[in-house]
Amino acid sequence: MVSAVLVSRRNTNLVTPAGLSTWLGPTLGSPVEAASELPGARTRTERPAGAQGPEVTVVVASADGVEVVFSDVVFDVDAVPEEARGRITTIEVRHPRARACSEEALVAFSPSALEGVATDQVLGLDGLTAAPIGSDATVLEDLPRVQPQGGGLGGCEAFFLATGTGSVRVVAVDGVVVSTSLWGDAGDGTYGEFPFRLGMTAEEVSAAVPAEAGPALEIGTDAVEVILGQRLIRLDLAPPVHWVEDVDVPVSHGPPAVSTITVQDLGVSDEAVDC
Repeated sequence: MVSAVLVSRRNTNLVTPAGLSTWLGPTLGSPVEAASELPGARTRTERPAGAQGPEVTVVVASADGVEVVFSDVVFDVDAVPEEARGRITTIEVRHPRARACSEEALVAFSPSALEGVATDQVLGLDGLTAAPIGSDATVLEDLPRVQPQGGGLGGCEAFFLATGTGSVRVVAVDGVVVSTSLWGDAGDGTYGEFPFRLGMTAEEVSAAVPAEAGPALEIGTDAVEVILGQRLIRLDLAPPVHWVEDVDVPVSHGPPAVSTITVQDLGVSDEAVDC
């Protein structure tokens, strides 16, 4: 049974798209204040990224046994031109119980920690402790709740598993583990002696580069690569993501921070692990 329908727009330069309306009146592109004027509407403003972050407005109206939620939330709030701010960007019609299946709730769901994988040994210079780089990929078969993601060209195979504090993707080429990526929400104990952490800013990454490593190489503004011994370490950077209560669109705002860490065998090309 369908319990919720969400409509949103990415192009905030369009004021009111043609052919889209709601039986309550306000639609995409309408001033969010128009939704606030609906009978019984509950309106609130939030700063999901903190006191210095952008302000967003959420309006919840009840009609015919359903909730209708209007907001001016967009993912990349910093890219919205001034004249387009304060206009409705999302409309969700839902049963009141549908919030249990919200995107935020689904993203926050984390399976229990992997049995046999110590949280202080999840990621290191050799990748995942339980399936280190250079090991036979069959070791992955012995880990609980491993999900094969299928293969690609050149004997490339990918495997996904959850650690309870983050998510891990392990890649094997010709039956040998060559790369491990970590993303999600992981605390300091997830890395052991590994010098880099999820959530680090670019400045913190530069300060953490060991003296024996090669110089950090910036890949545009979205990534940093470091060579340490026989390992290529790639740190993908993205602004932190924040959720707004009642809205199924996250807000991206703030200085870029490490969102994904990949440890890869230096002798293996990026193309070889692209599967």
